[in-house]
Amino acid sequence: MPRLRSQPGPFVVPNAPGWTVPRRMVLATIALLVLGAALQLWWVFTGDFSGLAFFYAYPGSAFLVVAATLGAAWSWQAWRQFAPGDALRGAWLGIALAASCQSLGYILAHWLSRPTYLNPFRAWAVAHSGAAAAVQSAGLEISGTLEMVALAVGLAIVLRAYRRVGLLRRLAAWEWLSAALLAAYTGRVLYVVARVQTSPSAPPVTLASVLDWLNNPLLAILLIEALLLRRGVAAMRWGLIARCWGSLALAIGLTAAGSVLMWAVDFSYIPWPWSSLTWYVWFPAAAAYALAPAYQLQATAMARRQWARARAARAAS
Repeated sequence: MPRLRSQPGPFVVPNAPGWTVPRRMVLATIALLVLGAALQLWWVFTGDFSGLAFFYAYPGSAFLVVAATLGAAWSWQAWRQFAPGDALRGAWLGIALAASCQSLGYILAHWLSRPTYLNPFRAWAVAHSGAAAAVQSAGLEISGTLEMVALAVGLAIVLRAYRRVGLLRRLAAWEWLSAALLAAYTGRVLYVVARVQTSPSAPPVTLASVLDWLNNPLLAILLIEALLLRRGVAAMRWGLIARCWGSLALAIGLTAAGSVLMWAVDFSYIPWPWSSLTWYVWFPAAAAYALAPAYQLQATAMARRQWARARAARAAS
């Protein structure tokens, strides 16, 4: 059990998400996907895209921003539950920084740069579409490369701590295959980048392009870390800590799938309008990222209550 911060009064986690929060988030994600599927079918059968455009501009964007913001708040709260010097305190610092990057990036890319009526700067976004596009691009970089760097560092600390206590296990054959396929995909993307950059008409190298090139290697590292974490917590059955790391592994897996699907769309392997189906992967991914710290806080709250009951029992005996 981690060394928790001591707090006066009842042994509870202040403002911790209630036990029904993960269930409600899962139900909200399912409801959002059902709504999106219904509007997708309406578009397919009627040719009217307005409903689907509304879906992505309003409920879809709002879901991404709210889920990321909750995940960031809960991640910082989880970090605060570990005492200085605890091995997992550094890990949760990395995870909280990653969640903050995701939240800030989503706010910029899916809210403040969009010309929707939810945006308090809508008039500016409409009048300065070029600047709004730059803000959106910056948001995607923050919620992409910077988030993955921080998350990779945090998960590396978790894996080091788990290795010290003997919780890490060898990957199964299908997990090695998954990692190999993503590595092959990463190699293919880097090969295409190298071909483009060595051509006579190569675009100029910018900070944004360099960050983009780092995305796929970072994602491959994250997937390997996620698979190792999943194997490490498999023996915990489906307890709260296992759900925490399992949710994070699922989020990374969905992000990897989303990246591959985006590449397939860009190279016309998935033609329009079927390519629009690939957009839905980002909603469960955002929910899974937010669920990870929620489960960690619930595990901490349970540990504190058990500690309080044990201390009360000793005092009464």
